[in-house]
Amino acid sequence: MISGRKNSSWPFTIILLIGLIVLPNFAARADGDKGGGVLDGKVFLGTIGQSSDAQYQDKLQFNNGMFWSEICTRCGFQPGKYWTRTSEGETHFRGEMTGGYGTFVYSGKIINGKAVVDVFWEKKRWYWTSSRKLSFDGSLKSA
Repeated sequence: MISGRKNSSWPFTIILLIGLIVLPNFAARADGDKGGGVLDGKVFLGTIGQSSDAQYQDKLQFNNGMFWSEICTRCGFQPGKYWTRTSEGETHFRGEMTGGYGTFVYSGKIINGKAVVDVFWEKKRWYWTSSRKLSFDGSLKSA
């Protein structure tokens, strides 16, 4: 004979309902912060290089959710996806370009038409890894 123990599924049901209400809202916020678009069509003219070395003229371009550096594409790097987040008048972005010579990771912000970007290059080899920290400083190109 089965004892009078109650099998209540109320706690599980409540947790499940809360999860169904809360989780889609988190996903919507995350999707709004990535995938480009905000900077599409913009071109920044400026310089790139290590702080101790000569600076080189470069052009950072954004279009169709992709970004690229004119210097990097000449060296075989492919345009890469970029993600943005806008907060308090600043647009922060991050993107990666890859090619036969490694990976460039761009992480920067756009404030009042000025781009200030940290650039990290890395090439992994079986016997060592080479890397460089660079920076790009530029201004929005006038139409």
